[in-house]
Amino acid sequence: MLAKAYSIGGYSYYHLLSGEDLPIKKQEELLDFWDRNNGKEFVAFDQKEFIEHDRVSYYYLFQDKIGRERHYFLRKLDQISVFLQKRLGFCRNAGIRFQKGANWFSISNDLAGYVLSMEGWIQKTFRYTLCCDEVFLQTIVVNSAFKDRLYHSGFDNDYSAVMRLIDWQRGQPYTFRKEDFGELVNSDKLFARKFQADVDEEIIKQIEEYLQ
Repeated sequence: MLAKAYSIGGYSYYHLLSGEDLPIKKQEELLDFWDRNNGKEFVAFDQKEFIEHDRVSYYYLFQDKIGRERHYFLRKLDQISVFLQKRLGFCRNAGIRFQKGANWFSISNDLAGYVLSMEGWIQKTFRYTLCCDEVFLQTIVVNSAFKDRLYHSGFDNDYSAVMRLIDWQRGQPYTFRKEDFGELVNSDKLFARKFQADVDEEIIKQIEEYLQ
């Protein structure tokens, strides 16, 4: 998706959002914020030390086939494969400084171009790793000069780094409802996640009307 958007050209920023996200600031507020923070990179990091080395040190050969489905047999094969790799002392991607964080981002045209220039390295390094959507961008940024352009420089799992309102205290994450309207529009964040029409369609309508 990033490659397709970048190929069109002319964008100052690229925002990764899901179908369960909504902006919670009006257009003029969004534009003003990006003008004031032009050149900053909005990438979140969990913590200073990367502790999930198993994700990137072994081959997960069936991850693409498993996806979010159960596939008990394939999961068991992956577990056996990783177990054997460990027993044999196999370890891939040694010497790379990895980092991890939320996969949602807002990045500049410069960083988008840099990420795309690293496509070959990304494929080589992260193919058959586990859930690399939370690792590859953070790893690229922390090993580049773009680290000095972070909007939020703390490695502290703070979603202010990506200006997203996401509540992990009340859910996995919490699904916003109509009674949360005040909290949403008064937040200093730009986007919120998540919304589901089958849980509360009214809050979606309220946000849409507010943004008009």
